[in-house]
Amino acid sequence: MHEPDDSGVMAVRGQVAGQPVVAYCTDAPVTEGALGDRGCRHIVHAIDVAVRDRVPVIGVWRSAAARTGDPVESTDGVERLFSAMMRASGLVPHIVVDTEEAYPQTCLGPLLAELVAQQHQIPGGAAAPAGRGHHGAIPL
Repeated sequence: MHEPDDSGVMAVRGQVAGQPVVAYCTDAPVTEGALGDRGCRHIVHAIDVAVRDRVPVIGVWRSAAARTGDPVESTDGVERLFSAMMRASGLVPHIVVDTEEAYPQTCLGPLLAELVAQQHQIPGGAAAPAGRGHHGAIPL
């Protein structure tokens, strides 16, 4: 969906069991999972394409936080990302695999999906509540 870059995000089209999907991943080794404006734009585009094509979207979150080097742009990007997730809610399945403990400012991002699979507890020790679709959080 975009050329590889240093944003720390990759978004692709693919198939799962022969069915089309759109997927994105925050890449912790590249930017420690921190989201900047460009990375957020990649995810927003992926979600918008999934909604347009009416296919599921799968996100893999790896310790995402807003980048500190460009705090205004990063915070704006995260807000646009959350808005895209809300717009997609109820239109296409949005599945998030949350692989690492998220930073407090973005730990709610994965919880905007319909289904969340997580391998940790959210900050503060509470288990993540069900996603927006109320299908629940599944421990990995």
